[in-house]
Amino acid sequence: DTNLESPLKETAVTTTTGFESISLMCCQEYKLLCWTQCPLFLRSLDPPNTFKSHIPESGCPTINKIIDNLYYVALDISQSENSSWKSQKGAQLILNSLKETYNHLETLLKTGYYSEIASRIQTNAKIFLNGNDPSNPKDWVSGKNLVFGAQEDVRAGLHKVHDNLKEFKQLLKLAGAREIKNINFDIKTQTYSQKDKLLSGLLDSFEQNDTMHHDVVFQIHHKDEIEEIKANRYVLSAASEHFKALFCGKMKEAIEYQKVIVDIDDIEPSTFRVLIRWLHGQELEEAISTVLNDSKCSDVFLVDLLKASDKYQVDPLKDQVEILIIKGSYVNIDNAIEINEWAKLLRATQLNNYCQQYIKENKTLVIEKKIVSFIKGLFFEISRNFYLFIY
Repeated sequence: DTNLESPLKETAVTTTTGFESISLMCCQEYKLLCWTQCPLFLRSLDPPNTFKSHIPESGCPTINKIIDNLYYVALDISQSENSSWKSQKGAQLILNSLKETYNHLETLLKTGYYSEIASRIQTNAKIFLNGNDPSNPKDWVSGKNLVFGAQEDVRAGLHKVHDNLKEFKQLLKLAGAREIKNINFDIKTQTYSQKDKLLSGLLDSFEQNDTMHHDVVFQIHHKDEIEEIKANRYVLSAASEHFKALFCGKMKEAIEYQKVIVDIDDIEPSTFRVLIRWLHGQELEEAISTVLNDSKCSDVFLVDLLKASDKYQVDPLKDQVEILIIKGSYVNIDNAIEINEWAKLLRATQLNNYCQQYIKENKTLVIEKKIVSFIKGLFFEISRNFYLFIY
């Protein structure tokens, strides 16, 4: 084929006798591997696949021809003053030829042709394009100028491997490229979490319930008694927008460096302790277990905690309590209606929807249980009034 596209035509083998030995001819599919070294079949006479399947090596350039073509492209064509090669099309042809050549040689190395290729590759020959610009002499390097694994150039003349060449590792190492060795080192890591350390410290200081670490006293009014729970305003302010507004805003409790007393009369002490522990970072179920001393949690306690999370605008805790009530099967035919009413009042949407579905699915039993409870309550009230009347 003497009619290749430009600029391949200018450097292709075109001098022939008109008739060539088939063993010297190459197929069009190998054009970019050998066009400067081997005559190519005319497109119209390119051997069909059926022919090549019987004689696999037919039309394929030898290793020597491929490497000679590579040398010619790298050392002559890339630095040619021919405007066709300096054009965008010419540069792309060089890039395509190089990639195809490197890939073909890499494949041959993996299939047992190491010695044949090694005998032809000179470690000081600058035949590898370590960049994107074939016309830039600085981008052309030899194998011994390259280092695999380097993040930056090591020094002048010793470069990191460009992304375009990384897939041809065996070829480059054969040509003298070096590689930074990864060290297999047994690292002994201490199990430590600063987050856990901080959480533990905060909970320990909360447990001490002293005045040294705390500047807020919550007075919980419960059964004609007052139970004091001490806390730190800055910890609470960091964990809750409600307490941030209370202690760092314009309210009377926000006076800095002054001990603050907050009265609470609508939440149980144990419920409030769980709330404070959760705000300190403790998991909900762990906080409940700690406060209740592993005794069984009740639906009444969880509804009270739901009220507290709503009052103090701690929506994430509110969501967790809803899920705990649902997953823990705390809703039953005895309390489904009451819990549903609280869920609606507190805007606990998931729990509200769950209770409504539960009541719908168990309507008859819920009603029967409610009637029995009503009759028992009515009987108790009548008995009580009768007793008071008699005595």
